[in-house]
Amino acid sequence: MKSTQFHGTQIQLEACAKTFDNTQVLEPFTLEIKGGETIVLLGPSGCGKTTLLRIIAGLEEVDKGGKILFDGEDVTSLPIEKRNIGMVFQSYALFPNMNVRDNIAYGLKVQKMKKEQIDIRVNEMLEMMNITNLAERRINQLSGGQCQRVALARAIATHPRVLLLDEPLSALDALLRNNLRVEINSLLKRLGITAIYVTHDQEEAMELGDRIVVMNSGKVSQIGTPIELYHQPSNNFTAEFIGTINRFSGKFNSGFLSINGHQFSHSSSSLKDESHVDVLFRPEDVIISDSIDTPFKGILKNSLFLGNRTKLIVDMQSEREVVIETDNHNIYSIGQEIKFTINESFLILMPKEGQL
Repeated sequence: MKSTQFHGTQIQLEACAKTFDNTQVLEPFTLEIKGGETIVLLGPSGCGKTTLLRIIAGLEEVDKGGKILFDGEDVTSLPIEKRNIGMVFQSYALFPNMNVRDNIAYGLKVQKMKKEQIDIRVNEMLEMMNITNLAERRINQLSGGQCQRVALARAIATHPRVLLLDEPLSALDALLRNNLRVEINSLLKRLGITAIYVTHDQEEAMELGDRIVVMNSGKVSQIGTPIELYHQPSNNFTAEFIGTINRFSGKFNSGFLSINGHQFSHSSSSLKDESHVDVLFRPEDVIISDSIDTPFKGILKNSLFLGNRTKLIVDMQSEREVVIETDNHNIYSIGQEIKFTINESFLILMPKEGQL
């Protein structure tokens, strides 16, 4: 099979907002997406991510003043059929009266491609998605994972300028979802197509996105790479939504951070001396130690063996519970004392009043 490579379309979104019945569901949003980049729109239900995707597709009109450009071309007023968009939905949206081959060929027939070219392109898509053996099957004879592969093949077959995916894996079971996630990631990188992917699943977002747009209540909370969002969240919502986070109260003064009377060195150009802060840290940045000068201790409330690591839930009494993830092979007993410190290189500080 010859290698299929797409032109990565650059997308510019300028002040894109949406109002329904005098209620603004999406605040003005500006973003430049590089050609070939995979952008993930991540957030809870109702945060505006699907609305934004539908605006990019041309299924919803953007509020006055908003603009959408593909490679510098203003497509704001173009309907979806003239934007050359590929779309994949949670519900698959396949035609039940057609077999797999005809489903994939549908968009090519609409484009009035010659039959010989359609046959070549469909065969290429079948092979690319590893579903050649399913070509003549009806849709009702397919599993959920097979249906999603057909939907992807149909969306890519027309060589769209942009691929939009709206929660495509959320209806599948966990194992299949994980496997398809790996396949989709590999496919997008191999094709070089510009893709925008909507999900509420943070793990999915972290695995697929070159950059992630974290959204909440119609607003953008933060935009960044998975590493940036995980280790450098700019606000409490992003910190809580991405991964598991622990939280202590502390006070910052002259390059030192005080937590329950224990001092940690910490440099910050944005915090004033005597600032009261929330000290955030990830479970894997906790270090269990029986050393006499270990600063924190609590009582083990629960221990969860997860194969390559163990998750410990520790009751701190004066603070909220602390979640610890460790890859050591010690056996911990419920009720035992756990002493620990925190890797100060990975401490995240949030002023009590809000964002940094």
